[in-house]
Amino acid sequence: MNKSRILVIDDSSTNIMLLKNIFEVEGFVVFTAESGKQALKIFEAKKPDIVLLDIMMPGMDGYEVLNEIRKTKTDVPVLMVTAKKEVADINKSFELGATDFIKKPFDVQVLVEKVKNLLHSANVKGKSEFNTFIQTEIITNLDSILEKIQNKINNFDKEEQKALSDIAVRTKEIKDYTDKINS
Repeated sequence: MNKSRILVIDDSSTNIMLLKNIFEVEGFVVFTAESGKQALKIFEAKKPDIVLLDIMMPGMDGYEVLNEIRKTKTDVPVLMVTAKKEVADINKSFELGATDFIKKPFDVQVLVEKVKNLLHSANVKGKSEFNTFIQTEIITNLDSILEKIQNKINNFDKEEQKALSDIAVRTKEIKDYTDKINS
C-alpha cells in the first residue's frame, strides 16, 4: 500500500474533497489546504512527497505558492491542477518550477498515473543523487584509505604483506580507472 504524503491545495472545498478521496483510496496520506498561506505552513510541517496545486486562488495564488515552495525545497514534485488552459499559464507554471500540469476537468486515472509517475521519477532521481554522492565520497577518501591499508601492511609478515599489497594495487587501479571515466 502506498504511504506517500500528498498535499492538495485548492480554494474549492469540493475539489479538495474529491482529490482527498481519490488519493486516500490509492493509499496516500493526504493533507489539504484551502489557501496559499495555509498550504505553506502545512508544506513546512508535513513535508509532503508531492504537491497538487491549483493556480486560481484568492490572496496568494498558485504561482506565488509554487515560487515559495521552490525557494525552500526544489526537489518535491509539484503538479499544477487547474482550469486555466492558456499556453502562457502552462509556460509560467513550468518557468516557476512546476513538474507537470493537468487541466480541469481531468480524467481521474490520468491524474493518479501522473502522480505515481512523478513520485517514481523523484524517487529514482533521489537514489541516483545518493549513489553519486557515495561514489564521490569513496573516490575522495580512497587515497586516505589506501594509505591506512599500506600502514597496516607494514605490520604484517611477508606473505600477508604481499596479499594485501596486491589488493591495494588493484584498488588503486580501480580508482585510477574511475577517475579516468569521471574526467
